[in-house]
Amino acid sequence: MDNVPFELDLDVEVEYDERGIVRGLEHLERPYPGSDEPDPRRVAARYVDDVAHIYHIPGSMLTGLWAPVGGRPVQEPTRLRFAEEKSLTQATIVAFVQTALSLPIWEAGLSVSLLPDPLRVVGSQSSVHLDVDIQAPDDHATYLPTFPAKDLAWLLGLRAGPQAADRLPEINASRLLVYRYHPAARFDPETEPVLPLPEVSGDIVAGRHYVVREVLFTWPVPGAGDVHWRAFVEVETGGVLYLRAALAAVQGFVYPRDPVTTGGRLKGLVDELDARCTFEDLLGLKPADPQTLSGDLVRIVDSEPPHDPPPSTTTGVFKYPVDSRPFAAVNAYHHVDRLFRLVQDLGFDLGKLFDGTIRSNVSVPVDHCALNDLDNAYALGNDDMTGLKKLVFGRSANTGVSLANDARVVTHEFCHALLWDAVQAANLSFAHSPGDALAAVLNDPGSKAPDRYHTFPWTGRDRHHGGTSRQVADGWAWDGLQDGDSEYSNEQILSATVFGLYLSIGGASTDVRVQTWASRYAAYLIIGGIASLETAKYTSASKANAYAKAMMLADATPPGYDGLPGALRKVVRWSFEQRGLYKAPGTPLPDDNPGVPREVDVYIDDGRQGEYAYQGDFWESTDVWNRLAADGGSAHQTPRVNAVNHAYVRVGNRGTGDARNVTVRGFHCGASAGLVWPDDWKPMGTPSITVPGPIGPGHSMIVGPFSWTPVTTGHDCLLMSVSAPGDRANDDPSTSLASAKGPTPLYRIVPFDNNIAQRAIAPVAGGGGATGLTQSLQGRRLRVHNPYPRASDITVQAGLPDFLRRRGWNVTLAGGATFRVAARAGREVTLVVRPGGNFTAGDVAAAGSNVVIRLRTLIDGLVVGGMSFTIDPALHGPAPER
Repeated sequence: MDNVPFELDLDVEVEYDERGIVRGLEHLERPYPGSDEPDPRRVAARYVDDVAHIYHIPGSMLTGLWAPVGGRPVQEPTRLRFAEEKSLTQATIVAFVQTALSLPIWEAGLSVSLLPDPLRVVGSQSSVHLDVDIQAPDDHATYLPTFPAKDLAWLLGLRAGPQAADRLPEINASRLLVYRYHPAARFDPETEPVLPLPEVSGDIVAGRHYVVREVLFTWPVPGAGDVHWRAFVEVETGGVLYLRAALAAVQGFVYPRDPVTTGGRLKGLVDELDARCTFEDLLGLKPADPQTLSGDLVRIVDSEPPHDPPPSTTTGVFKYPVDSRPFAAVNAYHHVDRLFRLVQDLGFDLGKLFDGTIRSNVSVPVDHCALNDLDNAYALGNDDMTGLKKLVFGRSANTGVSLANDARVVTHEFCHALLWDAVQAANLSFAHSPGDALAAVLNDPGSKAPDRYHTFPWTGRDRHHGGTSRQVADGWAWDGLQDGDSEYSNEQILSATVFGLYLSIGGASTDVRVQTWASRYAAYLIIGGIASLETAKYTSASKANAYAKAMMLADATPPGYDGLPGALRKVVRWSFEQRGLYKAPGTPLPDDNPGVPREVDVYIDDGRQGEYAYQGDFWESTDVWNRLAADGGSAHQTPRVNAVNHAYVRVGNRGTGDARNVTVRGFHCGASAGLVWPDDWKPMGTPSITVPGPIGPGHSMIVGPFSWTPVTTGHDCLLMSVSAPGDRANDDPSTSLASAKGPTPLYRIVPFDNNIAQRAIAPVAGGGGATGLTQSLQGRRLRVHNPYPRASDITVQAGLPDFLRRRGWNVTLAGGATFRVAARAGREVTLVVRPGGNFTAGDVAAAGSNVVIRLRTLIDGLVVGGMSFTIDPALHGPAPER
């Protein structure tokens, strides 16, 4: 059938480069359908054909999409050709590489992101070169054929001439490709070491494309041993245009986290450091006598100087002083093994995520005592740069102990291992890596460090993930003054962005259990985002938009983290927006300000004005209310049972343009907590209302009435969801998102989507003193749900206003506050009030806003729902419900 071109509309977020060229499309809310085609490659190809005009890709470039790339230059126009299909998570990335002279162009192409169930395209990324300037080399160019190692040594500046040497580089592989020469990118600006390359010929022009021979070779680096390298040799002059080293920078007595995080400031004494260690199980060790630090995932080796043999034990315990090398070995094993197991615990398949690493190693070698004790650490790539070869750690100049002792440093290096396998590069093009971000979020819960924003508080690196020293206004923003200053500056902007996300989803809570959940989910998004990125040699992502999109893709991947659908994509975007991404078109750069919302960003206010600061009690939106008559009144009235009631909602727009065709859907259920979407909700009698006119930027509109009829007493819960082209709710079926299909716990969707609001607030008597309040609450019933697909212990906690607590009041449940509930089941509970001292309506008024009794339902320490009761001084007894 004829294809209908994919056109841009409000549901598609477009990424432009500095020249105004489209470089990315994100359309999770408007998926491109697979039309029952089961093959991701064919769906991707059809999509590429439909979006080519948006990316300014001429139709001629799509000729021969399935033809293999050439091995030698052939006179033909530039093309797109299939490169790979990869599925490191449930998302699939199909990549098409751009060719010139039939050879692949380095980091040029178009990648397509697809989700399953149903198979659909949800985004794409382009690094296509629209202005390829290239001349075919002479057929007899010196370096067009393969050449021996002695010639390579000469071209790399390792020997004065092409004669044989005592040691020559070991060539692992080579091929021909096309490279656009950038003098500033000839060496890695952040990574030592480099080789003494001769100057490039004056005939080589910056910005032009050249046929080069890519050579993957091995050459040693002092302290790190044999290192794998990549060089691009221009085939006519022999000039090396690009050079990269494949590195980036039983029980055991260990630091589970660094001693500053666990214990606060240090005085620097070894005895004090020893005292902050704990015994931790060393998992996965292969039984041996004596026991060594060699396991199914990690093994400690002594491969580089200063040589120190790994320790062994016959007692089953590895215990050494903090400043010793054996202590470093135990920590290195524990930290690296723990990170691999964390990835597994988060639901990722190690065989997929580390396929290149696993092909290279039975278990990953880690040298705890390397680099001649230099203050550095490396993640070395394997010989074909598709995975990790090994991790090596030097000694901290600040502490005098191995960097392998610091879980944060190890986490940073581990992130390079993730990058090697996912994108086949040690770094991201727009930032060093997400390693600082992963280190920050994993080590923050319960931290006692004096500055929670100092990324490496023990080993002393001056890197921060937010706080007063890394403010947006001071240039620490995407497209700000510090963006591009160095890869490590960009890494701090990235870590500040992701740490802000972590704070929004629970890191800002004072409860360490909530912080821990937020930490793990943020880690899931960091790792899943890396796994969802395009392979760098096919599609280079030059801006942070690509990683934001990849994190949103990871969140949308069913079943997602913990077997539940994700619904945090809007918080991801908002976090990057707050750090300066998504600038308004035409903004002069650099610009040290936050970005802007999407053109349409409709919301129902829950006290956060449509933004995403952390909010634990998510069911208290007062911009949803009930009236007994369809009179348009703005004061909430207690619903009457078995009678028609009328609900209203106020919808705002924080977007930059008008919101049109805004549709609001209304739902209700009996008094409950721990609810699940959509299972527990019934549409209102008026199921939806489409707003007749636009809602302008910064404006709002009251929508209603929604007629509905409650059938049980106890004050029904109300749920409102608003969608508009350009901003659709996470529970909107038109998106095909897993969160919309459900079952999705409300605590995972309502606080993270400003399109959705819940009202589970009932007024109770505050004008009748102790008698009126007791009558309002005593014997009141509500249903407590378990939103998980597993049996769970539920605890109901009652939070009382200060004026009641001072008077000795208490609210609990008949039969006890903790009980077990089967998977996705519920249990009716009854409130028991133990009155304290009397009070007056004046006491209630004097308490201000601190007049809410909150019942919170918790599972594993997380609040999964609740119901609130507002003490109203105008009520003298229970509000009538009949």
